[in-house]
Amino acid sequence: MERRSLWSEVFAQRASQWKRPPSWWNLLVLLLPLVVILWSVHNSRTDFEIAKRQIATVATISSHDPSNHDRYGYTILVNQKEYTGWAYPSHKVDYSIGERVVVHYDPIDPAHNFPASFEEAGGRDLFFVPFCLMIIAGLPLFIFFRRRASNQSS
Repeated sequence: MERRSLWSEVFAQRASQWKRPPSWWNLLVLLLPLVVILWSVHNSRTDFEIAKRQIATVATISSHDPSNHDRYGYTILVNQKEYTGWAYPSHKVDYSIGERVVVHYDPIDPAHNFPASFEEAGGRDLFFVPFCLMIIAGLPLFIFFRRRASNQSS
């Protein structure tokens, strides 16, 4: 009687499972990239709509939080009401407290403000869309060709 180790049996079982074609149920994984695409397009459209009516104003840097992505807090004054926001400086720009910077805000909701243009933010929102589209197109093709090869070898 041949004695096999537990690991060799587990490996043999996994190897036989890999030979089976993937199930079409694996396509449920594509719900996540689909949600990412929908969310990205929605945010992008919202930012582009705000960009049409945005107003630029001057904000004052009021705080610095180096432990949280080196962000800087700023305050703006709109219609005698103070609003706050956070700037995450790019290109290693260091602000100093009390410095004045240009901030764009939505005149309908000044609490929605951004240190760059909303048009720029709308473009950034679409960063992951091409990757999600490749996953959405690639996984069904992978499953199709694996199932086709499995059916031809049987």
